[in-house]
Amino acid sequence: MKKFIPILILFFFTITNSCNKDEIDELEKRNIALQEQISNLTIEVNTLTFDISNLSSSNDQLSSSNNDLLNQITNLTDILKELEEELNNMTNDYEQAEQENSDLYDEYLSIVNSRNELQAQLDNLVNEINSVSCPAIELSSIDMANEQMFCTGQRISPVKLIYDEAIYSVSFIQDSIPSGISVVNVNGTISVDGFVFSGVKNLFAFDLKFESDQCEKIERIVLARSPNSPTIEVLGDLYRSAVTGDEIQPIEISYGGSAEGLTFSGLPEGLTYSITGTTYKIEGKINESGPQSFTVSTVNQSSCGELSETINFDVEQGTQTSTPIQPPSGGGGGGGGGSTPQFQLTVNTGDNGSVSPSGGTYNDGESVSITASPDTGYGFINWTDSSGNELSTNPTYTFNITSDTTITANYEELLFYLHPNGVTILCPNASVGAVGTVDGKPYTKVNRNTLIAKRDAGEDLSGVCTSGITDLNSLFRKKNTTNNASVSSDISSWDTSDVESFLRIFANTDFNQDISNWDTGKVENMYNAFQNAWEFNQDISGWNTENVINMRQTFRLAKKFNQDISGWNTNNVNDMRAFLKQTVVFDQDLSDWNVDNVTQCAQFILNAQSMSEDKIPKFDYCTDNLENSSSNSN
Repeated sequence: MKKFIPILILFFFTITNSCNKDEIDELEKRNIALQEQISNLTIEVNTLTFDISNLSSSNDQLSSSNNDLLNQITNLTDILKELEEELNNMTNDYEQAEQENSDLYDEYLSIVNSRNELQAQLDNLVNEINSVSCPAIELSSIDMANEQMFCTGQRISPVKLIYDEAIYSVSFIQDSIPSGISVVNVNGTISVDGFVFSGVKNLFAFDLKFESDQCEKIERIVLARSPNSPTIEVLGDLYRSAVTGDEIQPIEISYGGSAEGLTFSGLPEGLTYSITGTTYKIEGKINESGPQSFTVSTVNQSSCGELSETINFDVEQGTQTSTPIQPPSGGGGGGGGGSTPQFQLTVNTGDNGSVSPSGGTYNDGESVSITASPDTGYGFINWTDSSGNELSTNPTYTFNITSDTTITANYEELLFYLHPNGVTILCPNASVGAVGTVDGKPYTKVNRNTLIAKRDAGEDLSGVCTSGITDLNSLFRKKNTTNNASVSSDISSWDTSDVESFLRIFANTDFNQDISNWDTGKVENMYNAFQNAWEFNQDISGWNTENVINMRQTFRLAKKFNQDISGWNTNNVNDMRAFLKQTVVFDQDLSDWNVDNVTQCAQFILNAQSMSEDKIPKFDYCTDNLENSSSNSN
C-alpha cells in the first residue's frame, strides 16, 4: 500500500499541473489581449491628447478672433452712431435747405412783383410819351374813380370819361357790362351809371376801348361788391296767388353778406315765419281776399343800406266764408255788441336774436306760441314780462292770452358755440386756455403754440377750439398714427376761418379724417399741403379756394386721393408746379378750371398714373411742359 502512495501523489500532481497549465495559457492569452487593448487605448489616448491640444489651440484662436469681432462690432457701433448723428444733421440741413428754398421762392415772387411794378412804370412812361400825340382820356371830376366798391341794389358812383371824339372812336363788349349798369356815349363823354342787383358775382370788370389811327387806349372799369353789402334772396316768384282759408305755398327768404337778419312789414294776419340758419320760412293762411302784400328787409348796421323785397298776393275768396272779427269798442280788453274780445300781443327782442311771430291781435283765451331764435354766437336766456319777471326759460313759450301782453326775449353772448353747419366749434371771444361746453362736450381754446404742444404730447385733438389761428404750417407733417396718436383725432370741428397757410399741413402722414366742413376762405398757401399723404381720400370738394395763390405740389404722391375738386376756385393761383406729380389714382376732370393767372405749371402731371391729359386745365399763360419739364421739387 505504501508503495502506491507516491504513485498516487505523482498522479494527482500531474493532473493538477496539467489543469494549472491550461488556466495559465488562457490567462496569458487574456493578458496578451488586454495588453493589445491597453496599447490601442494608449494610442487612442495619445491621439485624443493631440486632438485636445489642437482643439485648445483652435479655441485660443477662436477666442482671439471673437475678441477681434467684438472690437469690430464696438467700432461699427460707434461708426453707426456717428452716421446716425450725421444723418440727423443732414436731415436738419435738408429741412433748413427746404425752408431756405421756400424763402428763395418767396423772394422770387417778390422780385416778380417788383418786375411787374417796374413794367407798369415803364408802361406809364410809354403812355406819357404817346400822350404827346394821343390825347388823354380824363375823368370829368377828380372825385371820380374807375375802380370802386358798390352796395347791392344801390346806385354806383357815376363815372364820366371825357375824350376827343374827333380823334377817338369808342367801343366795348355789351355782354361784359353787368346787368343794371348803363354805358352812354354822348358828345365826347362816356357815362357809366346805374345799379348792380346781381347777388351772384362779387367783382365786375369791363373795358372801354378808345382807338384812332395812331393811338389805342383802354380804360378799365372795376366794380367790386362792398363787404358791407347785404344780400336777400326770395325763392320763387314775387307775385303769387292764394285762396282764403287755404295754406299758402311756403315762401323761403334767405339773407347773406353783411345782413344780420330780416324784418317784416305788413305781414298779413294768419302768416307766421320760422328761422333755420339764414333762411326764413313763411307759412300760414290768409283770411282776407283781394290784393295782399308785405315787405321783407335786411337788418344790417353797415354803411350799405338795407335791401327790401315785396311779396304780393292775389287772394281769392274760398268756398268757406267767414265773418271778420271786429275789434272791440273802447280799447283792448272790452267787448261790445256780443263780439269776441281781442288783445294785442307785443313781442320784443334784442339785437342778438329774432322771434316768431313778432306779435299780433288774438282772441280772448286763444293759445299763443312764440319762439325765440338767437343769432349765431348767442344763447337764449329767458322770456320776461313788461315788469322784468321771468316767464319761461324755454325758447318756445306757450300761453293763453287774456289781456294786452308785452313779452321780451333775452339773449346772452356765448364764448363757445356751434356753427350753423352743425359741426364747427367757434370761440372767437374766448381766452386761450378757456374751457367751454357745447352739446355736453368740453372744448379748450388753443393758439398755435398750445396746439403744437398738445400734438407733440400725442393728445386727442378733437376737443380743442381753434378760432383765431392763422397758421397751420406743417402741423401734422411727418406725424402718423404709429408715432403720434393725435393724427387719428377727429378734427372735423376745427374752426379754420382765419387760417391763411396750409403749407405742408398733412405732408408725409397717414392722416385720413373728415375735414369737409373746414372754412378755407382765407387760405393763400397750399404748397405741399397733401404731399405724400398716402392714406388721405376725404371729400374736400366744398372747400373755398378763392384766395389761394400757391398750389405747388399740393397732391404730389397722394396715392389714394381721387375726390372731385373740379369746383375749386383757382382764379388767383399763380403756381401749380407738380400739382398732381406721381399721383396714383386721381383722374377727376379739371379742364374747366380758370388758370389764367397760372404762370408756373412745370410737371403738373409728371408720372401721374391715372390722370388723363384731356382732363387737365387749359394753361394758356404757362409754357412749361406739363409732363417732363424740370421742377425744383422738395
